[in-house]
Amino acid sequence: MHLGVLFVTAAIYEGMGRNDLFGCLTFERLFLVLAKLKCVCLSGQTVLRPLTKEQIAIFEAFGIALPDYDTRKPVVPKKRGRKPKQPTPETLLEHPHHDPPNTNLG
Repeated sequence: MHLGVLFVTAAIYEGMGRNDLFGCLTFERLFLVLAKLKCVCLSGQTVLRPLTKEQIAIFEAFGIALPDYDTRKPVVPKKRGRKPKQPTPETLLEHPHHDPPNTNLG
C-alpha cells in the first residue's frame, strides 16, 4: 500500500472515531455517501448540489464548511414551461388592458 494512502486512511479512521461516526457509519459507507456528492456548473461556477443529512453530518464531523447556497444562485434563472403565445388581433380586442391596433388611417 502506498504510504500516502495509509496516512489518509489513518486520518479518516481517527476523525471517524473522534466524532463518533462509527456508531452510524462504517468506513465503506462513509465513502459510498460521499461518492453521491453532485456538482453542477452555474454561470461558470461549480456548485455542490444540496447535501443529504448524512453528507451534512460527515462535513460537520470533519470540520468541512457547508456550501452557502444563497450566494451561489445562477445569474439568469432557467426558464421553464412553454413560451407564451403571441397575441392575436382577436385576443387584443378581448383584453381591455391591451390597446387595439389603430385601424383609422384617415
